[in-house]
Amino acid sequence: STLAMNRGKIMQTLVNIEQQGMSLFKATKVALNLPTAFRNTIGNILQNNMRGRALAYIPSDIISAAQSMKAHDKYFVEGKRNGIFRTSWSVSEINDILNEFAKVKSNNFYDSFLNTVKNLSKYYGKIDDISKFTIYKQLRKEGASISDAVLEAQKWGMDYSLASRSIKELRRHVMPFATYQYKIAPLIYESLTKRPWVIGKYALIAPALVIVAKEINDITDEQWEKLEKQLPNYIKKSGSYVVLPNKSPDGHWQWVNLEYFFPWGNWMSMFRDMKEKDIAGFSKDIGFGGPFIDIAATFKTLQTDKAPVDTYTGSPIYNILDKPSTKALKTTEWLYNRWGPSMLSRYGATGYTLKIGEKDKWGRTITPEQALGRWFGFNIVQISPKQTQVIKKGQIRRLEEELYRIRKDPTKSSKEKREALERFKEERKKILTH
Repeated sequence: STLAMNRGKIMQTLVNIEQQGMSLFKATKVALNLPTAFRNTIGNILQNNMRGRALAYIPSDIISAAQSMKAHDKYFVEGKRNGIFRTSWSVSEINDILNEFAKVKSNNFYDSFLNTVKNLSKYYGKIDDISKFTIYKQLRKEGASISDAVLEAQKWGMDYSLASRSIKELRRHVMPFATYQYKIAPLIYESLTKRPWVIGKYALIAPALVIVAKEINDITDEQWEKLEKQLPNYIKKSGSYVVLPNKSPDGHWQWVNLEYFFPWGNWMSMFRDMKEKDIAGFSKDIGFGGPFIDIAATFKTLQTDKAPVDTYTGSPIYNILDKPSTKALKTTEWLYNRWGPSMLSRYGATGYTLKIGEKDKWGRTITPEQALGRWFGFNIVQISPKQTQVIKKGQIRRLEEELYRIRKDPTKSSKEKREALERFKEERKKILTH
């Protein structure tokens, strides 16, 4: 019937919008984002190290591989004939992106956008190409057979063409970057079981930098313990934040999260969140979401007397007292951030660069070093005692609101209300004493 046909067309249109929206999301967050590209470069070096290649040799291996690629020598020809350059992220996944946008009626905007994605994705793809070819050439020069060298290169350099159908469907709809986590998990396991010292040595970075910072700034153990209690919970519970030896010009300690550079970073976060029963953090770590799920979850929090809350950061999109025009602008900016390259936002590298020398509400000055770091994926954060106290007060206020809701709920028994009060006291104590 006509009604059924119209419903079918509507559903197909919605499916197309969802797929094209996810494709745009993946293109801008990866191929068009310099910090992601740099993090991927470092991650590939660490993956090479995980397989047992000494870290000191890898830079010269990369240079040698790049020279072969430029000269098109015998190693390059061998590698190309055996598919070394046909299974990177850009080749395997960027084609899905381009195919989705090819369905859209062509015009100047889409033609220009597609050309930009194609050109930048080629450069992004070179990161994986060089990584795999580096492994291939090193093994061939040491006498490995072509087949063994190809298998090792595809294994540790990531063969994105080989993934189960379920993983491919997940990455198309609800877990945009599922393939990487799916591929890296067995490599982490192998490295930990066969060469535990390789990953283990990176765990020494944080304590080593603490020692350096304490020596440079003449800080005692007691003073450092006091400082640690002032840190926000997201730094204290993470094993990947490291302190920089030098303070900011305002005298604040500076911290940087290395998690995004470590191939095992996400899995560390997942295990930590499972241990702490942090469901929201776990879903974030496994990469569950995407722009449409984020939008739906965020606007589900919208109430007549409350602004919608960004489910990723936990912050309201706008202030409920803002003018309608301001609310519209902030909502538009928030929607842009769902798809736009992270570096081209107020909270990314561009925003930091434009605010060099300015102070925020906590009295922290943005430095050129912090802005430069953002362009290469190093998100340096300054922590002030005032900020930590405000964060703690906010956490306690949310606990009080939740307790109030339970105690005023007529469906809750007296026992449930008493138990809620005890849990409230325990959680408040944790916040105040840690």
